Amino acid sequence: ATDIAKYIANALNVRLTVVPSMLSTNAYATDKVALFVEGNKRTLLAKLPDNIILDKELLKLATQENLYGFADIFSIHTALKDWEIAENENNEEIDKDIFMQAKTLLEKSIDFVAMNTTENICESIEKLYEFIGIAGEITNIYGTGRPESGSEHIFAKTIEENIDIPHGISVSIGIIVMSIIQKNYNADIYKSI
Repeated sequence: ATDIAKYIANALNVRLTVVPSMLSTNAYATDKVALFVEGNKRTLLAKLPDNIILDKELLKLATQENLYGFADIFSIHTALKDWEIAENENNEEIDKDIFMQAKTLLEKSIDFVAMNTTENICESIEKLYEFIGIAGEITNIYGTGRPESGSEHIFAKTIEENIDIPHGISVSIGIIVMSIIQKNYNADIYKSI
């Protein structure tokens, strides 16, 4: 619903207020949408919401989905490694400021998991909202998902085309598989996932 509303608001050039009912993605905080066009999932430009209403009681009803959105943040680990590989092999310039913003968010997310139980994480709606929203903000600033979306998301997309699976789970599998391929093992990432 959020993606459709963002797309329509962009097309009509009207103000938009969203009330996320789950934090399964950072859609509430980005200017992109994932919609099906002629049967194919496409990423399209959309309107960044003018207002976001945080209803903590509503979001507490989506405990599992909120964790899926939080798990998606750990894709920064493989995405940044992909970016380094692209710089070394294809001369793709790394935006050092964006790279460090993403890396800092990843480190804070790892620390948050290490210092909390799963129950505490599930109850920390404002913190999950903040972390997931920052991930969206970083991609808005950069203009693409490059700082947090790489080979693990390509892998996840293939899984999702063949299996009915939540995005956060397919991305988590992608992070594990791609970090092995990248020779980029990180025990803290695996534990966090």
